[in-house]
Amino acid sequence: MVLEFETESEQSQHVYIEHTKEGKEVRLNTAKVLKESADFYATHSLNDFLKELPKEVKLSPQSEARLREALRERFDKAILLPSAEVQAANFEKLIEETATKEIPGFPESEQYTNPYIESDVKDLRQSVNRPKQKAYLLLYQSGPLPDETKGKTLNNLDQLFAKNKWNGFALEEYLLSQRKEAETRKDHFFDTYSEDEKNPNGQWLLDSRMPEDGATIGSWSPKGNPDVEEQKIYVD
Repeated sequence: MVLEFETESEQSQHVYIEHTKEGKEVRLNTAKVLKESADFYATHSLNDFLKELPKEVKLSPQSEARLREALRERFDKAILLPSAEVQAANFEKLIEETATKEIPGFPESEQYTNPYIESDVKDLRQSVNRPKQKAYLLLYQSGPLPDETKGKTLNNLDQLFAKNKWNGFALEEYLLSQRKEAETRKDHFFDTYSEDEKNPNGQWLLDSRMPEDGATIGSWSPKGNPDVEEQKIYVD
């Protein structure tokens, strides 16, 4: 879920609280999200990312209404991102910091090794549905993949996301989010690939598009996966 912000006419509010249809409270503190995002970028020496962050998060009435709707739809996590252009310009640094460097305290079997990112994905992917030359707020779900997204073709998912006014991850956003979740959770639950069709957890990155209407797929491939010799981030 992508939300634009920061114009003179927009408002500043820090804490948003909504309830899902199951009655679970979902709370988002945008001041806390700003601080956590800044701290994350500072820790990973992503200085160009830091430069584009706003001093506070201000949402238009339309963006605020959509944020509240997203909370009710179980979008319970958020990260503030610089423009898609800055993310793309720092791609190699991003790979090093989010998909290569070890996480202190993780067992050897859970540490990152050199990621596999398909060469065509590196060269030909294009982020879509993002503000031009502008930072934005990205909301995402931290829980298991929603049941309604499992077992669907790319075309089915495009239709489902359009109907629900959802955004998919772009590749850079996926790299950031999986690392942030791994550091927070102390595990790779967020995106660990499984051959179990009921709990696949590999993610179509619907807003990183490839020529001829394709999209990329990202996952954490655990040690023992028959397709990889070492555990790693796998994107193709």
